[in-house]
Amino acid sequence: MLPLRVGNDVATIDDVMGVIEILSSRREYTKSNPCVVLLGKGEHQINSSWTDPGGFEFATTLGITRSNITFLGKGKDTTTILEWICYL
Repeated sequence: MLPLRVGNDVATIDDVMGVIEILSSRREYTKSNPCVVLLGKGEHQINSSWTDPGGFEFATTLGITRSNITFLGKGKDTTTILEWICYL
């Protein structure tokens, strides 16, 4: 499976999660064969939100609903994810 490239294959990091949902329903990702998301140079803004079962909304939160996803950037001083909060 080829990696998903944010900015080339999908427009944003938010969009990549929708693609992962579709691909995960067709294939099973494992630790040895994860879904790889490549983040290019620059800043990647999270625009989605997540609402907990009590109705509280967490703005600028990326909901990761699948296992075995690897996010790879170009380095800590080169790739930045803005407003990253992860809830599993």
